[in-house]
Amino acid sequence: MTSKPLKIAEIILLIVVVGVGAWFLMRKPGQVAQNPTQHVGPWPSHCTYNANYYYDEDGIVLIERKYVLMYTSQEGTDSKEYPSSYVSDGNKVFWVGHDLTPECMPLGGANPAKVIALSWDWAKDDNHVYFHGRLVADADAATFQLLGDAFAKDTRHLYDENMGITAEQPGVVVTDVHLATLQQIKNTELGNPLYLYFKDNRRVYLVGELGFKVIPSADSASFKVLNICGSSEAQKRYFAKDKNTVWCGEKLIGADPVTFTYIGEYDECGGGPPCSSGIAIDKTCIYRGSEKVKKSDGTCYDPSTCSASNLETSCHLQ
Repeated sequence: MTSKPLKIAEIILLIVVVGVGAWFLMRKPGQVAQNPTQHVGPWPSHCTYNANYYYDEDGIVLIERKYVLMYTSQEGTDSKEYPSSYVSDGNKVFWVGHDLTPECMPLGGANPAKVIALSWDWAKDDNHVYFHGRLVADADAATFQLLGDAFAKDTRHLYDENMGITAEQPGVVVTDVHLATLQQIKNTELGNPLYLYFKDNRRVYLVGELGFKVIPSADSASFKVLNICGSSEAQKRYFAKDKNTVWCGEKLIGADPVTFTYIGEYDECGGGPPCSSGIAIDKTCIYRGSEKVKKSDGTCYDPSTCSASNLETSCHLQ
């Protein structure tokens, strides 16, 4: 039986296959890059990885995955460790980005032996601060610290991740905020609120779309966030109080801060789109969001009857 002569297309395909195979055999998969942090020329936009290594586009090992830097997150009273997007073996250090599209970008100017991860996004060494693997110009590594979700500070700047952190615009200058004492006010029950509260040694601030807004007359030393006051698909508001005042977005005129207590969250939409009211009490009234729950004669219901176990009936919400 005689074989048919190969067609031109088949010959070309065979040459390509043989050439690719020869290239694959001649290269050295798994070869370790000698000094990837000093890589010359444009860095590849992506790299690959397996269970043990990150590779460049030529299959050369950049760094072992076991050297992923961990960071500690405080969750209530517990501290937990999580992997960051930074990898350092003490000799070289990379920002690897996200697992779906890893970048494996070396940290320019970093001291690999001193780099620590602060979160998934942030890292620093003894002289530099990095956000998403990029050097943050003019950041002071010695005083740099995170302020909860999306914010950080040093002695010179307040950093807002929502504004974009770049070398050209490293931080947000906020007039008349005392950075040395600035801290986020947290309530662990709230998760990740849309509106964040901060305080320094003089003032309390509500942070929204327009940046830092001073809450007039709020007492920094005694101010605390309680829980949901009202929520919808668009926004959430929170009950908060200090030694003199209660707030549900705006001041609750007449509410007693000493006895004001959060009870629970009431679904106003019956399983429809998200909308709810926070229920609270003080010594004289029940509050449904910012409104007092009143009888037909205009007086308040007895707040001592209001219970989280049966909000609708016991708190007279029908």
